[in-house]
Amino acid sequence: MTKFVPVRQLEVLRRLSDGRQTLVGRLAQNRQGVFFQYDEAYCRHFHSLSPFRLAFDTRLQGAPRDPHHGLHGLFADSLPDGWGMMLMDRLFRQHGISPHDITPMDRLAFVGEHGMGALSYRPASELVASNEAAPRSNLGELGEQARRLFEGQTDTVLASLAQAGSSGGAQPRCRCISRQVTASRPVPSLPRAGALAGQVHLGHAGIGA
Repeated sequence: MTKFVPVRQLEVLRRLSDGRQTLVGRLAQNRQGVFFQYDEAYCRHFHSLSPFRLAFDTRLQGAPRDPHHGLHGLFADSLPDGWGMMLMDRLFRQHGISPHDITPMDRLAFVGEHGMGALSYRPASELVASNEAAPRSNLGELGEQARRLFEGQTDTVLASLAQAGSSGGAQPRCRCISRQVTASRPVPSLPRAGALAGQVHLGHAGIGA
């Protein structure tokens, strides 16, 4: 297996309704666990993202060991479900990295800017950077590979399929963004101007929009 160095620090960013990103704070981990600290500017201009679990100030706040594998619940929500985690584990193995060496912070780095919700994490995993430099897969390729994986016909995972994540549910699925569809009127909640977000289910019979 490849010698693997776990992620030690991550910046947490939030995408606002107008599409801008702002720094929320920073995550760090050591042998004692994972810690979060709000950014001072965020505390001055915005509201708490977890008012019942995180103090809204700049103190260092440790995450409980359970029930989110050592992450604060706010950030554990960015991780995929069981299907997405399985894809992530297989992709790490393809790169010679044992899933036993992977920490929740490494998984957040892999999520990067491609997770569900308004939060993103940087720096992104090197696996994400290498995937973004590779040719894009089309929906047909993603659907066929999801079917083969689901039916146990292959162990090979396309990085683009793992990076697409999963939105939960009984069947494999991924999230896709079309940059060729223009909204008929400005919709400030869209992640980017001119982009239409959607979910494409990748099930036994192929692809259903």
